[in-house]
Amino acid sequence: MNTERSDSTGAIIKNLGIIHSRFSIADLPDAEIWHEFKCGNEGAFNHIYRTYFQEIYQYGQQFTSDGGLIKDLLQDLLIDIRKNRKNLGEAPSIKFYLFKAFRRKIFRYLKHNKLVCFSKMESFSNIVIESSHEVKLMESQLDDGKRKVLEKALLNLSKRQRECIYYYFYQSMGYNEVASIMGLSNVKSARNLIYKSIDALKTQLGPVKNNLLAMFFAL
Repeated sequence: MNTERSDSTGAIIKNLGIIHSRFSIADLPDAEIWHEFKCGNEGAFNHIYRTYFQEIYQYGQQFTSDGGLIKDLLQDLLIDIRKNRKNLGEAPSIKFYLFKAFRRKIFRYLKHNKLVCFSKMESFSNIVIESSHEVKLMESQLDDGKRKVLEKALLNLSKRQRECIYYYFYQSMGYNEVASIMGLSNVKSARNLIYKSIDALKTQLGPVKNNLLAMFFAL
C-alpha cells in the first residue's frame, strides 16, 4: 500500500471513530483521546471510564467519607459529559479535566444541600492516599512512627494548605493547574500558597523535617 492510500485509509478510520486493530486508544495522547470521545467514539469513553473512575473516586474521598454519595456524583458527572460531549472544551490532561469538573460538582452539591449533608462533607479533613506508585514507594520507606508524624503534621495544616499540597505533590499538578482547580487568581497565588504550606509543614514536623521532607518532596 502506498503512502497516499495509507494516509487516506487512516483518515477514513478516524472519521468513522474506529481505532485500527494495530493500535490501542490508550496509545494516543490525552488530547486525541478526548477528541475521539467528543466525536462519539465509544471506545474512547470506555477508556476514560476504566482509566479514571477509581482515581476520581479516591479523589472524592478527600471531600467526604460517604462512598455512596461519591459514586452517585461521579456517575452523574460521567453521564453529563457523555451526554454533552460535543459541547465540551479541550482536555490536554483528561485527569485534570475530570478532577476540576468533579470538585465543582461536589461543591455545587454541598451548596444546594448543606442543611442536609454539610456534616458529611469533610473537605480535606484528611488526605486519603491510594494513588501513585511514587506515593506508595515513599510510604514504604517510612516506619509507623514517622508516618504518624507526617500524617499529624498534614492534619495540623489548614484545609486549603492540605488541598494544595495534595494537588502539587500527590497528583503532580503544576502551579497553573493548582490555581485553576482551586479558583486562585493566578499562578503566583498558587505558588505562594504552596510555599507557605511547605513552610507550615516544616514548622509542624520540627526536628525531623529534613528526613521526612526529603522523601515527601521526592514525589
